Amino acid sequence: MNATPAAPTPDELVKLRRDFPGFRIWREMIGDRARYIVRSMRPGISPHTLVTADLGELREVLSNTSARQQAARQGELLPVALPAR
Repeated sequence: MNATPAAPTPDELVKLRRDFPGFRIWREMIGDRARYIVRSMRPGISPHTLVTADLGELREVLSNTSARQQAARQGELLPVALPAR
């Protein structure tokens, strides 16, 4: 039996939206499962779309993306993790 994940507090989603203003972030319920959808609001912003049930993963992906994009604007190079083969 799958446990339904606890709904985030409204403050958690507000904070994510404030921390990542280039993205639209919302929660959807499909049956008894929650998922979070992130959609970039401008062309050229990556990731275009992110779907996850884990708010921690959502924040990690957006944080890493933000750091890479900021470094690119400043002409710096950051290491990128390659998928394991």
